Amino acid sequence: MISEEHTVRELFRATDSGDLARVLELLTDDVHFQFGNAEPAVGHDGFAATVANLQTVVAGISHDLNTVWTVQDPHPAVICEMSVTYERHDGSRLTLPCANVFRLRDGRIADYRIYMDINPVLAP
Repeated sequence: MISEEHTVRELFRATDSGDLARVLELLTDDVHFQFGNAEPAVGHDGFAATVANLQTVVAGISHDLNTVWTVQDPHPAVICEMSVTYERHDGSRLTLPCANVFRLRDGRIADYRIYMDINPVLAP
C-alpha cells in the first residue's frame, strides 16, 4: 500500500508539473478544498474551477517541502510546512511560506486545506 505521505508528495509533483488530470486522480470525488479563508470548493469540478481561477494570475507554481508530518490517529492526515514559489504571467516570482493539511480516505486526499496569505501573489 502506498503511504499517505507518498500520495501528498505525488500531488505536489503533479501540481508543479501542471498535470491537473493526475492531481484529480489523487483526490476523492467529493474532495473538500479550502484555500485560506476563501469559500471551500467541493469535488473535482470545484477544485478544477479554483485552479483555473488561479491560473489567470499565476503561470507556474513550485513547492519546496521543509517538513512533513504524518498522523494516523484517528484518521490518516499529512501536514506539510513549505515554501511555495509562484511565477506570474509577467515572469516575476514570489516565494511565500505555507502550511497544508491533508486528510486521506482510502488512499486518496479527501480534505485539502491551505494555510497561507495569497494576497501578495494577487496584488498588481
